[in-house]
Amino acid sequence: MKQLSLIIGLSFLVNLLFSQIPNSDMENWDNQPVLLDWETNSRPLTTPPYDPYVVKKDTGKYSGNWAADLFANGVFKAYAKTTFAVQQHPNHLSLYYRLTFAPCVNDTNYFQKDTASVLVELLNQGAVVDMGYWESITTQFNYAQLSVPLSQNATIFDSCRITMMGGDISGGCGFAAAPTRFIVDHLELKYSAQNTCIDSAQICDSCLCPQVVDPVCGCNGVTYTNYCYAHSAGVTSWASGACTVTAIEKISSEEMALQVFPVPATNVLNIQYQLIHSGEAEIRVSNMLGKTFTIQREYESAGTQKAEIALDNFAKGVYFIELKNGEERVVRKFVKD
Repeated sequence: MKQLSLIIGLSFLVNLLFSQIPNSDMENWDNQPVLLDWETNSRPLTTPPYDPYVVKKDTGKYSGNWAADLFANGVFKAYAKTTFAVQQHPNHLSLYYRLTFAPCVNDTNYFQKDTASVLVELLNQGAVVDMGYWESITTQFNYAQLSVPLSQNATIFDSCRITMMGGDISGGCGFAAAPTRFIVDHLELKYSAQNTCIDSAQICDSCLCPQVVDPVCGCNGVTYTNYCYAHSAGVTSWASGACTVTAIEKISSEEMALQVFPVPATNVLNIQYQLIHSGEAEIRVSNMLGKTFTIQREYESAGTQKAEIALDNFAKGVYFIELKNGEERVVRKFVKD
């Protein structure tokens, strides 16, 4: 009896500490085939004038026998969603994926644009208390590991929801229309040690992060472009906003200062900055999605400098201003009112 209790206890501990994602290896399908344990908008047995089989059972797997192919039919985005109970706060979602777009799609001067995305939400009684998000417009022909870190604010939670979204474009500039294909396999929730700032097992040099400037201050006193970059560097906890005196992604900026005012700004944003070295100073303004709106480059002498940025053509919202001088780099957030 004691041995049985020990086995049950160990089984519970394994389930507690590791992934509880239903059908996480995309192995289980019904006869239609529809992906089991996931809510999808795939309807293989219906016959509208477009292809309704948008979450396909794919043999091009990363592991096991099958992967899930979120296939664009040119009418709507394919999605797969699952919600399940969790008892520990996950640090990040790991999965393997391939992503292809039709020729020319997402090219600068081509009219068709498409994306694929993964949203991870930690819930408490249905309300979102922490989350992580990844989105890409970049082709990835071979399987790559993707890490989607979650924010680490909540202490009370009961479940996790994962939503994978494919593209909707079937087109491109080739001889025949081609679909966006987002192929996913081998999902796993990862948990970090709670008593250390840097988890070496978490460090991932090949993981992809969104190019969105939303600084976070890591527990190691380093500022990272966003929490994905912090997570990929092995940081186990962070706070929103840049550290008071810090580096950006391990690039020393301890002496270079950047001030912006007024905040919120209306027509003009005033900038005052302290350069350590004479040389080119680059000032870049981008939005929450990483889109760059203006870049100013000037050769400046070391010392205090001032600049202005006209905001007449900027929509209301949150923006980031980035200052680069040689190897030095700092970021500040401002609001356009």
